[in-house]
Amino acid sequence: MKTYLHILLAGLLAFAATQASAQTKFKRRGRFVEEQLEKKEETPSYAVGLEQTTGSLPVIAFRKQTIQTLHMVKMYETIVEIATLDDTKGPVYRERVEPQVVPGELMAGERSTKSEVIDQGPFANETFRIDGIDCTTDKDGRVVDAHQRLLAPFDQLAHNSSEITVIHAAMGEKKIVITRDLLKKPTSIQKAVAEDVLPAYDVLESLGLDFTQLRQNGKDGLVISYKVPESVKAGETVKITIDIANHGTLPIGTVLIRAFSREPWLNGKMFYFGNIAPGKKASFTREAVVPDDKRTEVSHVAFAEWNLLGNQPEKTQTFKITRK
Repeated sequence: MKTYLHILLAGLLAFAATQASAQTKFKRRGRFVEEQLEKKEETPSYAVGLEQTTGSLPVIAFRKQTIQTLHMVKMYETIVEIATLDDTKGPVYRERVEPQVVPGELMAGERSTKSEVIDQGPFANETFRIDGIDCTTDKDGRVVDAHQRLLAPFDQLAHNSSEITVIHAAMGEKKIVITRDLLKKPTSIQKAVAEDVLPAYDVLESLGLDFTQLRQNGKDGLVISYKVPESVKAGETVKITIDIANHGTLPIGTVLIRAFSREPWLNGKMFYFGNIAPGKKASFTREAVVPDDKRTEVSHVAFAEWNLLGNQPEKTQTFKITRK
């Protein structure tokens, strides 16, 4: 029995000695080496906004875009730590750690994404739904607001902003805000815009009109002429054009003219001119659809002019339009 115990004890001591001398390897991250591209995603998209133009018709411009998302990962050296139990220096086992760089092996670390919008030029010949109406862009990626739908909400003086919804069948929905500032301050401080705020465009600025408040204003010398149809028929789309000229010696600031009538299709129409320098001319046209109302044989309309100095009653002119 004692012999058996001696043999068993000798075997356990030999096993312990073998394990004490064994090496254990641990891998860990070392020095940063580089950032690598793990995956690239490309999503088709578009941008929409008002384009700078002149005249009386707002223009909505579309740009084709690609949203490129890069998935990046930081790569580090791979360090292997070799832990060895050393019994050569006495009866107590001590752990010796030897870190070594593994050649050609990198270890992945933190991941991140980077997004970039790539402009691909005008979005030509593409159909978008703008506030429920299907419109197709021209070769320059533009939709001309021929029926002045963007101007219509602003015929109410208290209405100074309008949200427009644009939808593409494959690329989804975008929204922009159209504003109208009739008394723009001479200087404006640019403020940082939050990411969740919708892009905003001033419709008067997009038409090349300057409604900045002037320090020096006049009212004399303004000449106004009207092109109003004498007769119309039901269902017809008619145009009213107002031309103005400043024959005075001072600029006339923030000029606008408004139509007043008992007929809803005429009432409230706004004609915008902005600041008119001495010797300068301007013209603005509005479109109106004649309703099918057989009870009305004659429509009366008056046009009143305002500028920065207020309403000018002496400039008011009236017209009558008969039905064919």
